[in-house]
Amino acid sequence: VEKAEDEKPSTSKPSSSGGGGGGVVTTYTVSFDTDGGSVIAPQKVKKNGNLTAFDAPEKEGYELTTEGMLSGTMPAENVTVTLTYTAKSYTVKVTYTSDDEKISETYEETLTYGESYKVVTPVKTGYTADKAEISSTVTGNVNETVEYKANKYSLTIKYQFTDGSEAAATYTSEVVYDTDYSVASPVIEGYTADVATVSGKMGAENVEETVTYTVNSYKLTVNYVYADGTTAAESYTADVNYNDAYKVASPAITGYTADKATVNGTMGTEAVEVTVTYKVNSYTLTIKY
Repeated sequence: VEKAEDEKPSTSKPSSSGGGGGGVVTTYTVSFDTDGGSVIAPQKVKKNGNLTAFDAPEKEGYELTTEGMLSGTMPAENVTVTLTYTAKSYTVKVTYTSDDEKISETYEETLTYGESYKVVTPVKTGYTADKAEISSTVTGNVNETVEYKANKYSLTIKYQFTDGSEAAATYTSEVVYDTDYSVASPVIEGYTADVATVSGKMGAENVEETVTYTVNSYKLTVNYVYADGTTAAESYTADVNYNDAYKVASPAITGYTADKATVNGTMGTEAVEVTVTYKVNSYTLTIKY
């Protein structure tokens, strides 16, 4: 409470209707400095008098802390009552979620009215947030949500033969971070892939894999027999790569002729077994006398 210097006390004569004395009544002014709160009208109060009841002032974001100063008896002077406030406390809450439901976190702090705040969104590997930060000035409780979206990364699989030439069209797709992928290598006749299935869990970077196909080899067997099924010569065996040509000359056996002088062909995708049969030769016997 401060003494007001700029206003003079006012005086008034009492009414004579009651037959009492004719003394002068002096009143003093009580002014209110609400410091930005709602206005309180000044009051005229006589010495040792009491203030007239009034509503406490309101100030957004603040609570009045000087209610006790608004009571007491009036001194013989004008006064100004200066009101003080305490800023209210509010909660700033930020909830972090993700579209794949793998992130669920909360940030919370208590600040007072009028304070500035800046909550930087944490970096999450493999995710992009819809808000880089939450910032403003406190005017009440804050409840914000930041949603992370899982990033997609490229999965590229190249298929090649051992000489580096292309074995099949390159496979490409977009895979969401932290999800599993499984891609069966294409079947190529006569070849075997070094990786039957390319699989894994997508990380936070693009993935490129190479699958190499090696040519298969198959068993070539040539059996040599006489017409009665008995062995005519040791069998010929060899491993022949798919799609390679083979040519095997049948061994000569005195007095016999093979039904196949040469066993030849191109290796397919399964073992080959050929039987060469030897038939006894006949000759002309001529006797001259």
